[in-house]
Amino acid sequence: MKMFNLKVEDLTGKSILDCSGGACSFSSQARKLGANPMAVDMAYEYKIDELEIKGFQDIEHASNC
Repeated sequence: MKMFNLKVEDLTGKSILDCSGGACSFSSQARKLGANPMAVDMAYEYKIDELEIKGFQDIEHASNC
């Protein structure tokens, strides 16, 4: 919320599309504040064991940039 300067009243009762939601907790936290979030991410197509491998590959890639 700090990143986008959001306040609770900006979320409460709102439908929110969280594009590239990834593994972050934004949608979970927004739901607790009364929002109706929907998170989407290309990573969600992977099975859990594949996602773990993909996650480590992404960390490795980001560390080498």
